[in-house]
Amino acid sequence: MKRILLCVAAGCVLAGAAFGVRFVVWPNSTVVTNKSGSIVTDVTMTLSSINDDWNASRYVEALAPGESMKIRHAQNDTLVNLKFVIDGAAIVHEERYVDLWWGERWNLFINADGSVDSGY
Repeated sequence: MKRILLCVAAGCVLAGAAFGVRFVVWPNSTVVTNKSGSIVTDVTMTLSSINDDWNASRYVEALAPGESMKIRHAQNDTLVNLKFVIDGAAIVHEERYVDLWWGERWNLFINADGSVDSGY
């Protein structure tokens, strides 16, 4: 049974390659979550590679308490720039090097005082 499934999977990949179909997998993700207890506005998260040859950005107008936003990506070594407004104060938080392995998730938590906790 395993051989049959393997042959079917290999056939799908070969057929896709023959017809120019690309299979895209976004195994990693970076997530920002509002844990502040109040609404956070103008939230922009920008990810870029350490070589500055790739970037992705996402903006949301507001994150209510407990809400989050996510960027799925295939980069392993990234820089994170997070900008948001909380209680009228504009905050910028930077992570200079995030080392993700295949399938990992980096979390950023916005706190009530505007500080950001992060980790796996």
